Amino acid sequence: MSAYPLADVQGFEIVMTYNVTEDAEKWFMKAYNWSSSSFSDFGFNNTGGSQPVSSQWNDYAVTLTSNWRDYVNDNGTLRIEFFDEGLNSSQAIVEIDFFAVRAIVDGTCLNLANSGPLTTHVVAIWMLNSTSHQRYDASLFINSGEEATYIRGDIRMPEGSFIVRIVTERGNMAVFQET
Repeated sequence: MSAYPLADVQGFEIVMTYNVTEDAEKWFMKAYNWSSSSFSDFGFNNTGGSQPVSSQWNDYAVTLTSNWRDYVNDNGTLRIEFFDEGLNSSQAIVEIDFFAVRAIVDGTCLNLANSGPLTTHVVAIWMLNSTSHQRYDASLFINSGEEATYIRGDIRMPEGSFIVRIVTERGNMAVFQET
């Protein structure tokens, strides 16, 4: 989570696809609360757990919007605990196919790629629509052949049709249009 500007984060979504060999119990997620030094689900949108279907892939997602800062360490670590509701006489086998944590950011996320032979220095981003032409200063270096994700909480995508211009230090420009 350290890649996201925490000042612009509104919360986190934790998503999982899992498979269990028995469906007698619900499964739950909690996150480590760094303030209280314990796992908790306080502030989660869903604390009722997930009732799986045995031997099928089950989707389970929770959103953490309230007090989310208590669950993210200073270095961006988010610890998750996934467990069933109680002791059972038989053990269940759990397979996890997909697990992700997504930051809910009120801003703009640009995925850029440098297909040129030289390192590129992005110096400006323009957001243009029929009523607004806004320039934002930027400083992002992308090596030749590499990709980068650039997240800005202060840039809002306009409603409707718009154009994004990415400008490099050498004056090269990439134009992206959303209609």
